[in-house]
Amino acid sequence: MRRTVRLFLLAALSLAPVSVAAAAPAPQDAAAASVEASDDDGGDAAGFSGGGQRARRGGGRGPMLLVLRIAEELHLSDEQTVKVAGEFRRVAQQRRELVAQKAALATKLETQLGAQPRDDKALDALTDQLVAIEQRIAQLPDLLWKGVQPVLTAEQRARLILLRGKMKQQIDGARRRRGGNGNGAAARD
Repeated sequence: MRRTVRLFLLAALSLAPVSVAAAAPAPQDAAAASVEASDDDGGDAAGFSGGGQRARRGGGRGPMLLVLRIAEELHLSDEQTVKVAGEFRRVAQQRRELVAQKAALATKLETQLGAQPRDDKALDALTDQLVAIEQRIAQLPDLLWKGVQPVLTAEQRARLILLRGKMKQQIDGARRRRGGNGNGAAARD
C-alpha cells in the first residue's frame, strides 16, 4: 500500500507543472537539479546521473525513477519523498534556465567573434558572463544536496552519500560500456 501511495505521489509530481512543485516549501532558495535535471550540458545537478537528452526524450521518467530509487534505498516516508522530488524539480528548473542563458550567451559570443572590427571589451564581458553561468551550473549538485539535507535524517544523509557514490560508479560503467561519454556528451560543450 505504501509503495502504491509513493508511486501515485511521484506520478502526480511528474505531471504537475514545475511552478506547482516549486511552490512547495523548500529549505534553501538556490538548489539545483530536479527530478528532470538532465539537460544539454550533461546530467543532473544531483550528481547522480548523466541523462542529458535521453531524459528529455523519456519525458522525465529517468529522474523520477532516480527519486524512487533514493526513496526506497533510504526508506523515505511519503512526505520526505514528495519533498525530495519537489527539490529535484525546483533545481531542474533552475538548471534549464541557466542552460538557456548559456546558449543565448554562446550565440552572442559567436556573433561578436564574427563581427569586424572585433570589440575586445564586449568579448571579455560575454566571456566572463559565460564562465559565471558555467560555474553556477557546476555548483548545482552541491546546492541540491544542501536543499535536501533538512528533509533527511542523519542516517538517511549518510546512506545518500554512499548511494551517490554507487550510482556514479554505475553510470560511469554504463558510459564506458556504451563506448565513451554516452550519447554525444562531448558535443555538448
